[in-house]
Amino acid sequence: MPHFFASFAPARRRIFRKRASLAVRPAAALLAAAAFAAPLPAGAQENPLRSVSNAIGLTTSTTEERPDFVRASRPDDEKMDFIPFVGPEKKRIPLKTAEQAAADDAALVADKSKAQARLKKLQAQPVEKLAPAPKPPAVTDQF
Repeated sequence: MPHFFASFAPARRRIFRKRASLAVRPAAALLAAAAFAAPLPAGAQENPLRSVSNAIGLTTSTTEERPDFVRASRPDDEKMDFIPFVGPEKKRIPLKTAEQAAADDAALVADKSKAQARLKKLQAQPVEKLAPAPKPPAVTDQF
């Protein structure tokens, strides 16, 4: 590799590292300030990261009562013993019984034997040979 390409790589790395460290400092300062400003509830042993995220406003500290339209559109929490993450299960094709599978196999074998018989019949028929194509006329045009 020529020396003039390699000489710029360390400078680029230093600039990138400097920019990355400058970008982290404000975020760390903001988190530290929020941690000191957020008072913990009395007698609560809470995760410190959770209290910081609550103070910043990323998460809620308490759950509020849901609005009426939300309660009306969802099933009752006490009647559900799971959290539905997927939709209703789709109706699937029913499995065939052994007799139905055997009947399908017999139908396929019958179709195969019919096709093989037709092929033998077609191969037994004589094919008339075509006469060779006539030779095209010679081109005598000269430009």
